[in-house]
Amino acid sequence: MASITSKVKSKPRNKTPAKESSEPKQLVINALKGFSVGTVFLFIFLSAFSFIMVKFDYAEKSVPIMALASALLAALFAGYWAAKCYKKKGLIVGIVATLPLTIVMAAFIILANGGTIGSLAVTTILLMLAVGGLGGILAVNSKSKKSI
Repeated sequence: MASITSKVKSKPRNKTPAKESSEPKQLVINALKGFSVGTVFLFIFLSAFSFIMVKFDYAEKSVPIMALASALLAALFAGYWAAKCYKKKGLIVGIVATLPLTIVMAAFIILANGGTIGSLAVTTILLMLAVGGLGGILAVNSKSKKSI
């Protein structure tokens, strides 16, 4: 007579719910990593451009252009770094990582303009999100070199 326990089939454990709940968590963690890298690069580029402007005596009109250039470069690095860590969904990860950085930069612009939102703030926000997404796309589509 066969044992009763051998006839009872146990349900296979499904690990997908844990993975599904882990995926948004990983997205947020990698977006925060990209945001922190982008913030560091933002201050590095702002400092470098400020030094260049003082050293070569640029006009005051070039300040918004230099700030925009440093913000776009920082957004590119933020999106690239976050998507490189996440390894998929480059556009979404790049935009999510750049979103807090755009809020910081928009706050700087609004404070510099005396509390008004101008066309420069809107342009900066849109361009930073686009460039952050581009950085994410570049990171996912870049091939890493493997050692033999």
